[in-house]
Amino acid sequence: MRISIKTLSATAATGLVAALAGAVPAHAATTITVSPGQSIQAAVNQAQPGDTIVVQKGTYHEAVAIGAGKDGLTLIGTGVSLLPPANPPAPGTNLCADMGDPAPGFCVTGDVSPPADQNSQPTVKSTLKNVTIDGFTVSHFDGMGVFGFGTENLTVKNSRLFHDGEYGIFVNTSTGAKIINNFAIDADEAGIYIGDSPNPPAGVTQPANATVQGNRSFDSGYGIFLRDASVGTVSGNNLMGNCVGLLALADNPGPSSQWTITGNHIATNVRECPATQDSEGGSPPLSGVGVLLAGATNNTVSNNDIYYNQPEGDSALSGGIVMVTIPGQANATAPSGNTISNNNAHGNKPGDIFWDGTGTGNTFTGNSCDQAISPNDAVTCGG
Repeated sequence: MRISIKTLSATAATGLVAALAGAVPAHAATTITVSPGQSIQAAVNQAQPGDTIVVQKGTYHEAVAIGAGKDGLTLIGTGVSLLPPANPPAPGTNLCADMGDPAPGFCVTGDVSPPADQNSQPTVKSTLKNVTIDGFTVSHFDGMGVFGFGTENLTVKNSRLFHDGEYGIFVNTSTGAKIINNFAIDADEAGIYIGDSPNPPAGVTQPANATVQGNRSFDSGYGIFLRDASVGTVSGNNLMGNCVGLLALADNPGPSSQWTITGNHIATNVRECPATQDSEGGSPPLSGVGVLLAGATNNTVSNNDIYYNQPEGDSALSGGIVMVTIPGQANATAPSGNTISNNNAHGNKPGDIFWDGTGTGNTFTGNSCDQAISPNDAVTCGG
């Protein structure tokens, strides 16, 4: 029975607090070199916690899994292209193979029990800590370039995620992710995704605490997608050519909160994303959105340059900065406590700032813009 990675939800986080038992035995970290014609996966299997794997320039047709017991592993590539293997890993090989979706380029997971059926969720028994992926080109995987689930302090940096079918980088039910200086292009869903890592009730799990910095994310559905995840910084990113530059969404039911979104260049996100229908209800048509806060709360959007985000097709919402309650969703969260300040927003249609008037405690100050749209003109440019 097919179990889709898309069905992962916050309920999977219930086991995330289980820490790795005991201390890792002492080990003198070593460096393993992988040459063209050799296997990256074989090097990962050989590696001990804290080791470094240096992959030499070349093309490698592999789907690489990094799982429990590989804490502190660092993979470094220079001029390395990772492409799908002729035969993807069989079920039982790793969590990604068991999920039923196409195997990602890198599958980075803690000790996770796969779902029993399509109505169940994975259970994180312990997290995988401090893995770094640095300097790889991961392209043309049908699912995603890099997949992280049940991780702590996963770092993906200086890498290129090109033409991966669903997501460039997908991090779910994890904390402390650092997504830095990557280039993601042409993902059907999102170039960069942080999901299902909410600000939780005490004793359940940790929030995302993610850093998304200095990335370029172009020509995808969403440049950056923060879904039902809380706490982190999104700064210095360049988001262009997407349907939506950045989406913070609380729909399952969230929250999506306490993000500092600052110093980003978000422009010409004019791609058309038609309406979709799936087991989760689908999404409306979207085009021409710079920043969309949908049910998101207690976020700061400040000092961003947001230009020329205009719909080029049917779109339920559009504009430079858009803040709404999700229309048509039962028990939808109203956007509240958000601070929108000191942004430069110009040339966006139908307006540079759009607020549907729902929620409380939202403030708009010091924004340079041409047109703000809200009930009773509650929002003004420069106000």
